[in-house]
Amino acid sequence: RLPRSFKVKNVDRSPNTAGRITHGIWVAYEFARKKFKDMFHITDLGDQKIILGMPWLESHN
Repeated sequence: RLPRSFKVKNVDRSPNTAGRITHGIWVAYEFARKKFKDMFHITDLGDQKIILGMPWLESHN
């Protein structure tokens, strides 16, 4: 459980119907032969499995 929940918007900027994000999970993974460990926040994304935001993309580029 996160210390503080927060609101989230969908990719199209509409409010996410699942409500506030209250949980996250640390995930260790490998991408392009590099190892990472990041916190991923959990919510209902409909048909999508994962959405990587600009902060993640900028820090891993």
